[in-house]
Amino acid sequence: MLKNASELIGMTLEATDGKVGKVKDLLIDERWWTIRYLVADTGTWLSEHQVLVSPLMIVDSAASMAEGVIYVHATKEQIAACPPLEADAPVSRRYELEHARHFGHNPYWLGSEVWGLGALPELLPPPPEEEFRHAEALDDIENCHLFSASELMGYEVEHANGAVEGKVADFVLACRPWKLYWLVIDLGHWFDKQPVCIPPTSITKVDWTAKRLVLSTTVTPPQSVEPTVPGDSDIAGIPATPF
Repeated sequence: MLKNASELIGMTLEATDGKVGKVKDLLIDERWWTIRYLVADTGTWLSEHQVLVSPLMIVDSAASMAEGVIYVHATKEQIAACPPLEADAPVSRRYELEHARHFGHNPYWLGSEVWGLGALPELLPPPPEEEFRHAEALDDIENCHLFSASELMGYEVEHANGAVEGKVADFVLACRPWKLYWLVIDLGHWFDKQPVCIPPTSITKVDWTAKRLVLSTTVTPPQSVEPTVPGDSDIAGIPATPF
């Protein structure tokens, strides 16, 4: 099931015993270009700290998402008791470890697959405590490379020929395994503001200071004025390996 990131933002998050809030952002892992967390806007229910929801907690349901609802394998009490993270604070690897321990998840960065032990975010039995102790001992425990999808939307695009043309308008992702397959680039005046889809493999650098994506290729407008929307058959051949 393909979704635009802009479609997911604003959807309702529903725990097993009631509404949690709404999705206000998505946190992307730049190594795998995968959604690692949905950031919840809990309104007045839980305003003390930022709430992150891992795809490992999400019930995969095309029907509910079509109605704008994402169901979560957790109670409101479990979510309220998760390790606190101040709003707009960076997400450290150590915090992610605490988050995974609280919900009984395998840390996704331990393993060779997109989700550590597999290519899909399966809800597996809680890992043994020695797995967490092993994770704590890693030298790169603080190395975490997550960034905001909302922030990246609007970044300028620098092409391989040095031209700065267009902006990031959206992302197209598969909600299972929550991996990005396309960036939607608005090239503006080039061809009447029709979008172009490019794979994340085209990105060589994210310049956070300049708020710009640097590409390894030069994007050109399609011959047709009709925008191309990728389907499931279009993404089947893209390998699920780090870029």
